[in-house]
Amino acid sequence: MTRSLHHTIVVQRTDDGIAIPVLYISEPTSDGVEQLRVVPGLIEYLTAHRARSMTWMKLRARSLGLIHDYLRQRRQDFERAANATPIAIHRYALVEFTNYIRLGTVQNGEDPTGLHWQPCASPDQVTLLVQALDDYIKWQHQNGFGTKLPAGYETWDGTGESPFSAAETVRRLYAAKYAWEFSLLAHVKRTKGSAPSVPFIGQIERLARPAPVKSAKRFPDRYVIPFLSEPFFKDSGAVDALQRQDVVGRLMSILLAGTGKRQCEPLHFWVNDIQIVDGKPRVFLHHPAFSRVETPDGGSVTRETYLKERCGLKPRYLESTKYKAGWKNIKLSEGTCDRLHWLPIEDISQMFTDLYWEYTSNIRPALMRQRTGRGEDDHPFFFVSAGGARHNDDYEAAGDPYTTSAFRNSWERAFNRFSKRRPEAGLVLSKKAGTTPHGLRHLYGATLAKMGLPGPFIQAAMHHTSPHSHKIYTEATDVEINDWLKNGQANWPRSEWENR
Repeated sequence: MTRSLHHTIVVQRTDDGIAIPVLYISEPTSDGVEQLRVVPGLIEYLTAHRARSMTWMKLRARSLGLIHDYLRQRRQDFERAANATPIAIHRYALVEFTNYIRLGTVQNGEDPTGLHWQPCASPDQVTLLVQALDDYIKWQHQNGFGTKLPAGYETWDGTGESPFSAAETVRRLYAAKYAWEFSLLAHVKRTKGSAPSVPFIGQIERLARPAPVKSAKRFPDRYVIPFLSEPFFKDSGAVDALQRQDVVGRLMSILLAGTGKRQCEPLHFWVNDIQIVDGKPRVFLHHPAFSRVETPDGGSVTRETYLKERCGLKPRYLESTKYKAGWKNIKLSEGTCDRLHWLPIEDISQMFTDLYWEYTSNIRPALMRQRTGRGEDDHPFFFVSAGGARHNDDYEAAGDPYTTSAFRNSWERAFNRFSKRRPEAGLVLSKKAGTTPHGLRHLYGATLAKMGLPGPFIQAAMHHTSPHSHKIYTEATDVEINDWLKNGQANWPRSEWENR
């Protein structure tokens, strides 16, 4: 639960079991008593985007909660300003809100707004908050929830009782199916013609400060093979394979390094999505719900239907349990399926092939027998838990689908072992250092660029929908620029400069 001045955010489950952050806003009743009410428009929006991460959802709820706090505190000031002079109140409000988020509301030790916001530490965070608000506004507008201002808004002169109830007022930012259930700017006189018919659409992006373009942080290339080879071993003398090494965590790490996938994507792989052909791994990425699978009777169903009817499960991006795994809107060349492309590094592909045979021949079958032995249904997911792990307070048993939490813990343990064995490297586990699993994806993109692969090829290999997305992965680092300049000194025609 997160509390603020006039709003509260609580993670709750919807009727169909989806966990989302629910926004409650505080509004005064007719007798002045504060009352918390839910914002249903946000529930619809987040439910429609259930595949997104909880962090993404909370950012949307927070942005709406903050704009509510701001407008509650500034309502009387807006009324005075509107009565004194014609003012495009919606545009003015957005500019001021963005500045308050960025610079804080305290000036010379005083805060006339009563918000008590501190300056935002990062311009990037300002951009994320305001873009989150913009995303929600656009979604509501595209779904027909804000094509006109409510009847009466144009003609109300700001005096007397507002014609709008607390439940149906101005679509204050054009961001709600039922007027956002707020009653703030509805009380502000708007001079006819002083504001656009869709007040905020198209305004936010110009006001938000663009995030600086930075090169993506990559896993240090000189340590990739040693990292995939060494620290996942726990007891090299153990007879049992699972006691000897963290097989599942290592196998998934090798796959990420070799194919450049996001860490959530391998969790969607089924057993038959990975094959060894002519001694080389061949991996196919299928859409978790819409790809079709053959049935024993010769027909075919979607993966979503198969999981529901035969395993009692959902596609993992639709889960709200420990089994949830993210899924971005990625580009698949065949619509619902695409083959992954391995880096031409023999050590990585051979490492994967060797471990694949041990995992599929012995380890996974044994783990799945433990699962079915407990009376639970079989399932087709390739990566399964070795058992003994915990997801918050939820125990992960042998044979359960492998989880994001389990892999994160596996990576951290391996990295800590590795950094202790190589103290001279000064490695730390952080996104900034490129040493998280996503750093392998950054390294994959940078390696393709160094090989001279054209942009469209890199886009296809990384499954980006935008032709520009891969560029951040291929930006040169400061070290690479310095090395390139130093190595080029010998061939630089210095005399041409010195003779000028």
